[in-house]
Amino acid sequence: VEGIDVNLTNKEGHTALVLAGSRGGKEIVGILLDVEGIQVGAAENMSVVRALMLQKKVEQLETQQRSYRNQKEELEMTVKREQATQQIQQQQIQTQQQQIQAQQQQIHKLKQQLRSQEP
Repeated sequence: VEGIDVNLTNKEGHTALVLAGSRGGKEIVGILLDVEGIQVGAAENMSVVRALMLQKKVEQLETQQRSYRNQKEELEMTVKREQATQQIQQQQIQTQQQQIQAQQQQIHKLKQQLRSQEP
């Protein structure tokens, strides 16, 4: 379709879209509807063209919906990973706090031993 003016009309004033739609050329109508700049005004009253336009819109929305679902799943996975990371970090913090407390107790005991050994 590149390099072709899809909006040209024949002697009767019909475009390629109108002719394809009137002859039931669903595949051709689908291809023509994908062409940027296609004028559908003259063919809008044709049920085949209208149905295909609606079908294309449905397909576009379904594709967009799949994309949104994929993005949602990716975000959910990211959140789960971040939550798992936070849990690990919290466990590490608790472990470090326990180690600090144990060291403080050891320091306290050592200080007591030093005081008891002073003359």
